[in-house]
Amino acid sequence: MVTGDRAALKHALTEVILNALQANPSNPKIGVRLHEKSNGSGTQGLQIEVQDNGAGFSPEAAQKAPAPFFTTRNVGLGLGLTVSRKIIETHHGKLEIVPPEAGRSGIIRILLPVENTSPSKS
Repeated sequence: MVTGDRAALKHALTEVILNALQANPSNPKIGVRLHEKSNGSGTQGLQIEVQDNGAGFSPEAAQKAPAPFFTTRNVGLGLGLTVSRKIIETHHGKLEIVPPEAGRSGIIRILLPVENTSPSKS
């Protein structure tokens, strides 16, 4: 179970999905994948990958995209991914922009910690 501010996390995910929908305005398609992940030290997490059918971020743009007021579009202020990253980091998570491989669109990957919900042994 992911715990935290439900409204804030919803806002962060909405911004990421909106960004994906705007990547190809003439024919927007997105995919969302969820995976359980371990960070190697035993901490469990939920990995959310959002992939669109746009051209993806260049490696340079992928580094700059979470910065305030950076945008590659004519519309918007360039704050959506900045706000999303801040919300996710406040929840001890991570937002990563994966530069696309040749011929593929990019992925935004979010990792959020989860609480162990298995029953305790007595």
